[in-house]
Amino acid sequence: KIPFGERDVFLDNREDRSYIEGQFALLAKEAKEKGSAIGIGHDRSLTLKIIAEQTKRLQKDGFEFVTVQQLLKSQP
Repeated sequence: KIPFGERDVFLDNREDRSYIEGQFALLAKEAKEKGSAIGIGHDRSLTLKIIAEQTKRLQKDGFEFVTVQQLLKSQP
């Protein structure tokens, strides 16, 4: 009975802006369909820049960003 979360989308298998932005679109789609989604990636400068951009954009669209720990605590 140990809580766990499973990655839905790996954001930056390739270090390419278009690819990472596409992965964010996939992450948003998964979250919309399932109610939540977990995305992971590297701490590369391009990835971090895109995370900042996409977070702002998706928040405007009504998405909420939480830590995995917060997500796991909110699930039954």
